[in-house]
Amino acid sequence: MLEESYGVTRNFFVGDEIKVYDFIEKHFAGHGVMPTENTVSRECRVDLSKFEPEPLTYWVDCVTRRMQTTALIETSKKSKTSIIL
Repeated sequence: MLEESYGVTRNFFVGDEIKVYDFIEKHFAGHGVMPTENTVSRECRVDLSKFEPEPLTYWVDCVTRRMQTTALIETSKKSKTSIIL
């Protein structure tokens, strides 16, 4: 669901986020709707109360930017290593 709709895959996430991603995908596949925040918190045993209630697209943008930044940093590190060698 997230991949088809937003281009976000499992590898965009880290730590407990992977558990949440997997649950959302499974819930949507089985029920055709996104789970509520309370359901995600309960089923994944994660505390989502520290996050502001934002639309899904906001969080998709956040993880996409993080993934892009991480990729740029890794590419930069590899380039520097190649130049030094």
